Amino acid sequence: MKKHLGLGISFSTFVLLNLAALAPFSNQISDQNILPQPPIFAGAAQATSTQLLSQQLVSQNPPPPANLPLVDGKTWMSDENIPWSTPVSVWDHQSGNYRAVFDRNYPTGTNVRQIRQTGEISNWNRRFIGIYGYGTQKRCVVIFFVPVCDTKHPIYPVSTATLKIGSKVFPLQGENSRFVVSDELAYSLSTASPQKVLLRFTLADGSDTVTHPIGEATVKAWQVIYQNASPPAEQSSASLPPSGSGEALPAKIPSDLLATLPVVDGATWRFNDNLPWSIPVVVKDEFDGDYIAVFDRDYQKRNLNADESGLISNWSEKWVWLHIYEISSGTTYRTVGVNAIDLKIGDRTFHLTSANNQFGITDDLAQALRNAGSGQVQISFVDPQGKTITHPIGGKTIDSWKTVYKAHPSQ
Repeated sequence: MKKHLGLGISFSTFVLLNLAALAPFSNQISDQNILPQPPIFAGAAQATSTQLLSQQLVSQNPPPPANLPLVDGKTWMSDENIPWSTPVSVWDHQSGNYRAVFDRNYPTGTNVRQIRQTGEISNWNRRFIGIYGYGTQKRCVVIFFVPVCDTKHPIYPVSTATLKIGSKVFPLQGENSRFVVSDELAYSLSTASPQKVLLRFTLADGSDTVTHPIGEATVKAWQVIYQNASPPAEQSSASLPPSGSGEALPAKIPSDLLATLPVVDGATWRFNDNLPWSIPVVVKDEFDGDYIAVFDRDYQKRNLNADESGLISNWSEKWVWLHIYEISSGTTYRTVGVNAIDLKIGDRTFHLTSANNQFGITDDLAQALRNAGSGQVQISFVDPQGKTITHPIGGKTIDSWKTVYKAHPSQ
């Protein structure tokens, strides 16, 4: 198992590599990949139901006050000058005006490995929640020894999204960056406490899953947007809708392990070259809570230009996260999404599926992982070009599974 890949390059080499990569990189992302797509529903019945729901929600939304700033509903995603995190009136010639608040959060630092740094741009209103990945692509050229940089912000559709409001988790229902606002969710948004809201989403191509906090000003503006939301009716625990039922956090970590294991940031592990590989660690994650995991990495060099492809995996009691990446020309770092893998453990094969590179661990699978022997585990998947890629799991990682899965119910 190869570890601790070095990506250090001199500034001059970085500039030359960026100049070489600039032209082809501009063609890597087509309009189809970066432009938001209209919602597509499975059938006429569902479309009719959605239309009725939309009409009902529109009737619940009173006309926005005339003194609010006016925003064009067609151009808000590309308009840099709209009022962020404050109530606005949105003009939509098809559906009429509606009241909304827009939020934006994206990385501003330079990350050589991660050319596409994904933020979020979102539209919060009573009719729907619009969520898009907000990319940051920075390229620099040197003119008379002075670097001149250009930053672009492409928009990426989102396939799945989940909100965490306080300790309550809401898997959002919808597709193509447009998600339904149930009565229960609207009330939770109207009563949310600032600095206690997290949004996790996965890009439509499956290549990136990110978590961002929602800004305090946006959360306060929800009190205006969702002011007419009523508390949900009292229901028995058996009848609560799945969208607001929440998810159980990982079991409490034993104090002896918490005091002795290395600590990893759950928000940055995908792009961290200095992870403690193949040993148990404590992952501190605002969204999922603290959990014990082991990280594994396998990669292959393709040529002298440092081109490489690889797999980073995060194994915990509840699930395994996969982060599949490719490096071109030594600097252009992109990720690849997969929605199905074959996990071969000895003579058994587990076929796992997912919409966000996160695959659940069943009791049966946990037991197989705990009892696996060195050299007996590999992951296979089909890449976007139709080629089957296989990565072995290192022996030290397999040994560490005995710590990760020893407390699993099946043991």
